[in-house]
Amino acid sequence: MPPSGVIITASAICLLVSIGVPRDYIQVGERRAIPQASAPTGSALVTWADADPVTLMEILFWNRGISRVLVIGGGTASDGYPSIDAELGRGGAFVGSGQLRPAGPYVFGPDMLVVASGVPVPQQSTVVTLTRAPSVVVTNWYRRTGYVGLGGSIDAVADRRPMRIVIRLRAVDGTPKTVQFNCRHGYNERVRLGSKPARVTIPVLRHEVQECRFAASGSLRFKNGLPIVMKGRLTFEDSAR
Repeated sequence: MPPSGVIITASAICLLVSIGVPRDYIQVGERRAIPQASAPTGSALVTWADADPVTLMEILFWNRGISRVLVIGGGTASDGYPSIDAELGRGGAFVGSGQLRPAGPYVFGPDMLVVASGVPVPQQSTVVTLTRAPSVVVTNWYRRTGYVGLGGSIDAVADRRPMRIVIRLRAVDGTPKTVQFNCRHGYNERVRLGSKPARVTIPVLRHEVQECRFAASGSLRFKNGLPIVMKGRLTFEDSAR
């Protein structure tokens, strides 16, 4: 029986040939670089259940050091191969079932926004590698352009000081949108978006992990079969300031 890496590699080639341009090539409109992160041996790819499977397999193909796939926000990896259900935890790590803490380094694809306190993150890179888990992870948020999909998750962790997630969102197709945010701690709001940025402030308690889900509704404009919904900017700030 061939090793799993051979199976993944072969499947990735077949998918790339049969499907062609993956979703984020179209939606982001900028990514042409090979998704290579020079991931060290034993790295873990962090993804989400609705990630584009072709992009996922491209990352695995070009980064042979990745040995595990962590899925945050529930569900399983979109390419159908084994994955570990995980969530952002305290202490610079992700936490799996049974409180296991899958070790890094951690690799993130182009559809995940990450913020690491005190560590510069190359947001224009197709793939990002971090030694420790970031302070904030957002799914379905395209780092290079700021485009945000119809829905996703926001996970953030604070250590000794309370923090806040500050998001500025605007609709990009000329029609109003409504975004529903549902969070574990202290924020459940419906936000109306127009052409001017709307501010969303989500609290993150000290020594706690904040978990949120967001979903947009309203009339949609499509480009190449994909919804063009909103753009945003996110910062992670000290609540005392």
